[in-house]
Amino acid sequence: MNAGKIFFGFLFLTVFVAFLADGTMLSRKTPAPRQPQREVRPAEHKVIANPVSDEVRIPRGANGHYWTEARIDGTLVSFVVDTGASHISLSFEDAEEIGLDPADLVFDGEVSTANGTAPVARVNLSSIRVGNIEMYDMPATISSPGALPFSLLGMNFLNRLNSFRIEDGDLVLHY
Repeated sequence: MNAGKIFFGFLFLTVFVAFLADGTMLSRKTPAPRQPQREVRPAEHKVIANPVSDEVRIPRGANGHYWTEARIDGTLVSFVVDTGASHISLSFEDAEEIGLDPADLVFDGEVSTANGTAPVARVNLSSIRVGNIEMYDMPATISSPGALPFSLLGMNFLNRLNSFRIEDGDLVLHY
């Protein structure tokens, strides 16, 4: 009986010391509730367009996303490149910035998102330019006010390219 007490005492002591050495017993805290993460736009967007090449390079941002600026009918708009978006999607605020009149927008379309469905207005952009790449008559959607925190450069833009790839951390657009 004495050997059993010694064995279990030794076992308890070993487990206790292992927890202390690991720090889990001393540092165990109730985790803070997770806050939804909101994407933060980087302060600057670099687009590397080589005038003698048919490529535009977009460096990966610190947050892991590919941010770029595009000119829509001459107005500069920040975009995140999103291969999960079927088409170009402008935030309501960016749509106002490029001169679309909110009174003229009809939110009769619907898109599926990770958070469910959302109403959108359909528009055609006369032109959109990223670096040396300019495309005309591009279909796009406008989100309802406050629904989209930033604009998305989606697959309808990317599919008009000859190709796109990730190389050395850059998104390379080949036109």
